[in-house]
Amino acid sequence: MFTSCDEDDVIRSSEANITSFTFDTTVAANAAVLSQPVIDEANATITFKAEESGDVSALVPTIEVSAGATVTPASGSAVSFASGSATFTVVAEDGTSKVYTVSCNMSSLIQYDFETWATPEGAMYPEVVNPEGWATCNDAVALIKNLGSLGGITYTGEYPVRQTTDAYSGSTAAMLESVDTQGGSILGQTVPKVTAGSMFLGTFNAMAAMSDPMATTEFGILYDKKPVKVSSYYKYTPGAEFYNAAGELQADRQDACAISAVLYEVESEDETLNGSTIYTSDKIVAMASFGTGETVAEYTPFELNLEYVKDYDASKTYKFAVIFSASADGAAYNAAVGSTLYIDDVTIENEVVAE
Repeated sequence: MFTSCDEDDVIRSSEANITSFTFDTTVAANAAVLSQPVIDEANATITFKAEESGDVSALVPTIEVSAGATVTPASGSAVSFASGSATFTVVAEDGTSKVYTVSCNMSSLIQYDFETWATPEGAMYPEVVNPEGWATCNDAVALIKNLGSLGGITYTGEYPVRQTTDAYSGSTAAMLESVDTQGGSILGQTVPKVTAGSMFLGTFNAMAAMSDPMATTEFGILYDKKPVKVSSYYKYTPGAEFYNAAGELQADRQDACAISAVLYEVESEDETLNGSTIYTSDKIVAMASFGTGETVAEYTPFELNLEYVKDYDASKTYKFAVIFSASADGAAYNAAVGSTLYIDDVTIENEVVAE
């Protein structure tokens, strides 16, 4: 005996989920997308980041849904996120529906490619050449080169921060090398045995070297954005001979590079944190750091995701510093000769905050 199966007796799925929501960034329409969407199933929300100046009026998502379900707008359709969000409705086999809100968070990008180098405005010594927008320890070494004879020091070697054609992309990158500046003193101020190769957003105050060497590094530039991430590409080789602040060889110690980002609040444009305060001040709002003592032979990406210890307030005044050093403890005059850090293609991602 045969039993017919009525269509109404078929069990249909009630699942109405978006299981995958992505943007193919090789597609021109999706060029503004900075990060792939993140699905929050519990709240039926999806979020992603896009560049502030980018076109988000016709993004084309690739969408996967529960078996047998359909989604509107359909996968591969152009959808506008110009208002900041869009809704997608998933209908299951049995007619159950679920609405997802997909939000586009706008971010701005600031990029440094290290293609342009020049003598800083107001530099004491015109032979100093720094990457555009950055300060370096070259200014300190220029003092040693030009005033070293007052303390019996003769340094004729390379400047620590130099333009190099060994780049990740483009024509040039930044090379930071810790160099042997011999040690000693000039007019009562200590000259380290090894000067760590360092580069930072901020200003080098050469005149401060005669009274407080740590005050020469005025870290940070005025910043009217909320930084959330710093990314770049680097290579690193630690030097073989590590010296302490007394100029003594430390055979059992290995160097390491250090990379950090610090956002801090100021009361005036003239206020600044320096080598003594940049990591300890109570004015710090957000910070991130990275370092390694391992040899990294090929350009490798890294990210610094800033951790906020205070709320960001767009009505306040901030300074932001990104700091690279070939020797992590170089500020304390502990470093290895020949430690070399290569940096290229620095990108600062900023969250767009309404005032």
